[in-house]
Amino acid sequence: MEKILEKLPKEIEETLRQYVKIESLSFSKAEHKVEAFFKNCLSETKFFKRHNSFGSFKIKDDPLDRSVCFALLNAHKNFQIQHDIKNTLCFVHHYDVVPVEDYKSLKEYAFDMPTIKQKLEENILSFPQDLQQDIKSGEYLFGRGAADMKGGGAIQISLLKALGDLDELGVNLLLLAVPDEENLSSGMLGAIKLLRNLQDEHGLEYKIMINSEPHERRDSSKGVFSIGSIGKIMPFVYVRGALSHVGRIYEGLNPLNILSKIITSIETNINYSDHILDECAPPPTWLYARDLKEEYNVSIPLSAAAALNLLILERSPLTIAQDLKKVCIKAFEESIEQLNAGYEKFLAYLKRPPTSLQWEVCVNNFEEIYSIALNDDKSFADSFANKLKMIKKDFINGSTSLIDANFALIDFVLNSIKDSKPRVIYGFIPPYYPSVANLLIEDLDPAIKDLPQKLNTFLRENNQEEYEIEHFFTGISDLSYTYVKEGRNLEEIFKKSMPLYGDIYKIPFEDIEKISMPSINIGPWGKGLHRYGERVYKKDLLHNTPSLLLKTIELLS
Repeated sequence: MEKILEKLPKEIEETLRQYVKIESLSFSKAEHKVEAFFKNCLSETKFFKRHNSFGSFKIKDDPLDRSVCFALLNAHKNFQIQHDIKNTLCFVHHYDVVPVEDYKSLKEYAFDMPTIKQKLEENILSFPQDLQQDIKSGEYLFGRGAADMKGGGAIQISLLKALGDLDELGVNLLLLAVPDEENLSSGMLGAIKLLRNLQDEHGLEYKIMINSEPHERRDSSKGVFSIGSIGKIMPFVYVRGALSHVGRIYEGLNPLNILSKIITSIETNINYSDHILDECAPPPTWLYARDLKEEYNVSIPLSAAAALNLLILERSPLTIAQDLKKVCIKAFEESIEQLNAGYEKFLAYLKRPPTSLQWEVCVNNFEEIYSIALNDDKSFADSFANKLKMIKKDFINGSTSLIDANFALIDFVLNSIKDSKPRVIYGFIPPYYPSVANLLIEDLDPAIKDLPQKLNTFLRENNQEEYEIEHFFTGISDLSYTYVKEGRNLEEIFKKSMPLYGDIYKIPFEDIEKISMPSINIGPWGKGLHRYGERVYKKDLLHNTPSLLLKTIELLS
């Protein structure tokens, strides 16, 4: 292992330079370019020259026809024999990157690591102080994707190449390089099928999934191990009111009033934040809120909608849906009460007899309004399917977002219902990232449970360093799809409350249950992720992280 570590730094840095040069922007055809790069990286390795156990795996029904790149390094180096080593360590990284518009005048150099470093040096006085210091220090490599996350990918690829030249290993190694993590994680969701296929074909038993996402530091002297990943879900609220001219306001029901009450009751409300031990999910915040009028006029809006970002550690989608329904009911009740109180005073000023407005609370999930529409019109299922095809086409060609597609579909269903009473629709918009954490796994293998502590012992003895241990990687990652329980129940929840589920978006919950495994994130220190100062710490990239991954293989073999 010592000899491997001696040769790795040069290999990692050169691999990263070539990797970053590929402009593999998320949800673009440019992601295809990684497939040839990946194959070229491994084709000269002694093991992969003999065995065709690497390549690309097409993602089913992917609109851009992308692939998962993979390489399986067999413990005995011979797939022709029935070997007794089933234990398999999985490594994963994503190869897509975010756009480079934030580089402004320097964006043409964002994928050229030597040149972008030079250009940053030339413009150093225009940058914040911390970035200036890191440019001067010489301790970082710069470029789009250098940290997030081709740095981790270059380490994994270089490590597999080096290990592929050994005669024997004590464990099977499977490397996955996936597209689309920055968008909908289609790559990782597609990789689940590949994991199932390899599991069935070779009898593999997956011991752990190791990601190498860049970590961020609270203390610059301490790295971070994450033994799980935070979850993310996007609840939505759609409010259909009743039209009226602003001069006859009490004849209508303004959906913005109901929606605003829902928004303010949840926005950054810490009561909606999960907390486990000494870790807490950031509070929820609304990413989208607007009325759905297409032009100005003096009528109140007919509809309004909003989408919420909710990070989760443990709460289930069912609990979240139930809580959201309660908030919607309360907001509807308060809005009617407020309207009636004002109407009573209004009538008094006009010397008219008091009377109440006859609005009623009505809150539904998607399944309920779909059933109403189908009951009103037996041909609705066909018209809905045609509408969904149109929306899917618009999404694929980039003319609509998932949020707008979701609300267009709800609008279509409500327009197909005979009654026009005001109502609130709640549910979820893709994507959904389940939360995963080793501390929540029953009967966790002691070797996995003790792994972070043993790695820290190794660090103290060899590097005089120590890493912090967190239960949840808070950057959101593909690790979310490495473990799930009660997948069938989750599927049912999304069928009822996620309008786009099943066609435009789907999670293979059953397959995830079959391949479920614990996880850990061991990656280099990165800064300026998704920004023009994106950079990766060279000491971690070239030395610390590779040695930690090698030690992990040794400990789990």
